[in-house]
Amino acid sequence: MKKHGAIIIALVLTQLVSAQKSFYSGAFVLSANFGVDGNLTNQHYFNQAENNAQTLNGTVAASNFNITGEFGLLDWLGLGVIARVDKYYLNNNEVTNTMPNAGAFDLGGTANIHFLRFKHFDLLGGYDIGLSQFTYHLNNGINTMVSGSGMWSDIHASGRFYFGRFGVNLCLYTPTISYSGLKSSNTPAGEYVVNYWKSTGYGASVGLQYRFF
Repeated sequence: MKKHGAIIIALVLTQLVSAQKSFYSGAFVLSANFGVDGNLTNQHYFNQAENNAQTLNGTVAASNFNITGEFGLLDWLGLGVIARVDKYYLNNNEVTNTMPNAGAFDLGGTANIHFLRFKHFDLLGGYDIGLSQFTYHLNNGINTMVSGSGMWSDIHASGRFYFGRFGVNLCLYTPTISYSGLKSSNTPAGEYVVNYWKSTGYGASVGLQYRFF
């Protein structure tokens, strides 16, 4: 009887310890974040009528809103999906002499390693990767728009703070995005349009999360 009692107590204690962790196998965490980042961009412009190209390099600020769902495959490993909306804050373009605006919608997967798991704190690092749909409006008076798809990814580190199942988080990330073969609509003859865009940068986001199960 004493032996059976000790086994039962050990099992109960194991469950209590597991329940105090902020992330574990079988958990599902839904988070929503708003972030800002600065990007070094390489933008390639092509003039079809003149068969001429120009390259514009510089820095571009951006913001994004993302929603992530992550499932605990193991106590320390989470896999999930992420959807993100990006907005770029562009200056007057030296090549096209317009004030364009650009944005993108991203959809991909996420993988996280949870290095430290306590009752009220979860420290993790991970990698996101997916497809991105890009749109670029020249604002040249005739509604010229450039669009296309590409790849995006980021390496990130996050700290999640919990108050029960609900919590807040801070994330640092390094995004990389690449679009090639962009296509334009309603392009006037002799005008430069962007057909290649690549950027890398650094950013930070804050958000909320809720842990199910």
